Amino acid sequence: FYSQRMPETFPMPAGQSKKYWIMDFKKDLQNAVKGLPSRTGSAVIEGIFISSRRLNEYDGDKFLIIYSDMRQFTPGIWNFEKEIPEPDRFKKWIDQQYLNPLLDPDTQVTVCGFKPYLANNDTVKISPVEYGKLQNLWLSIFKGWGRKVILTETFNPKNVYGGNKNE
Repeated sequence: FYSQRMPETFPMPAGQSKKYWIMDFKKDLQNAVKGLPSRTGSAVIEGIFISSRRLNEYDGDKFLIIYSDMRQFTPGIWNFEKEIPEPDRFKKWIDQQYLNPLLDPDTQVTVCGFKPYLANNDTVKISPVEYGKLQNLWLSIFKGWGRKVILTETFNPKNVYGGNKNE
């Protein structure tokens, strides 16, 4: 939904120009998030797989930002709206489908929108127990890939683009 590549050089004064570029990037990213669709189904793992390949086409710092409640829906196979599988079972399916992403060791991963949405005609309200299972599932999956993931309810630019690094 949004892609931006940092310039290799900045006009003088370079430090100030880079700072303004980062501020504009965060603003543009935050505005892009506002326009995303919601409640339209989720092929979460497939999106992560494809995004990881696209990220690997470029050098430099990499940030994977996933806007999703992480409730995977694969017709006839998975419906996390109804049941959260055990992590090992889901991981086995990912392996069988060759959907393991190729994330660089330094790729920072942030999930925005990880929250229990209210039930509608097609879903059930996620209970605290199911919400915990969902959180454990994704933490386990990312840990298996050697990645730490930040799971947040809302989009916060401070969690993106080196949130804890000096900018």
